[in-house]
Amino acid sequence: MKSRDMEDLLKDALSRVNEERVVKLVCDLVDIPSTTGQERECAEYLVRYMREMGLETRLQGITDRRANAIGILKGTGEGPILMFNGHLDTACTGIEEEDYAAMGPLPAGYKPKSYLKNGYIFGLGANNMKGGVGAAVAALEALLQTGVKLKGDVIVTGVAGESEKSPVQGAIRPYRGDRYQGGGYGTRYLVTHGPIPDYAVVCEPSGCYVVNAQTGYFFIKIAIKGKAAYQATRGPGCTRMIRAWESSSLISP
Repeated sequence: MKSRDMEDLLKDALSRVNEERVVKLVCDLVDIPSTTGQERECAEYLVRYMREMGLETRLQGITDRRANAIGILKGTGEGPILMFNGHLDTACTGIEEEDYAAMGPLPAGYKPKSYLKNGYIFGLGANNMKGGVGAAVAALEALLQTGVKLKGDVIVTGVAGESEKSPVQGAIRPYRGDRYQGGGYGTRYLVTHGPIPDYAVVCEPSGCYVVNAQTGYFFIKIAIKGKAAYQATRGPGCTRMIRAWESSSLISP
């Protein structure tokens, strides 16, 4: 395709983006609670939406409550496959009693209820990253409406399990299970069960900058022991709080 033809196609596709429809899609996604481990309902909605658009779709079940949503704009099979990938789970639950220890009182923007303010969409997951998923779906819808036939497939995936929490055995209760299986859980399932792209763009919020690498993380569990002593005459006693503070400098960057 000549550069001029590509420029004309781009203008045509951009002119077909329906802002109201994009806003509604993102708001609908935000309004469906999808904490890590409970993404299936949101994935089912996205699959229905993409099917009605005219894409080839698949609901890729992982567990009873977890699934990936897949939408494919088929090409001629003569070119590479491009995937736009984004996660459907949210960093917190949106339930104040569940999130209070980490978040304190939840502001409106951290609850699974969308609202518009000053031209922006607010609500749990709107930024990270249901907005990015909605934008990718809108791009395919606009491209589909141009009628152009690409050489390679273009795929949109809304996946489970990206937002990570440390799976630990707490003093009061265990912090384990589906809610603590993020960190690429859904994408790992996707790449081991297909479809497999040649190239992928992850639609994370980056301020619209192209980022080709991102730092990772790992969890460390440190057990610190102290020695009990009578408060008034501490003597040989040692508080774990001081030792914990001292040890933090050993793992600082």
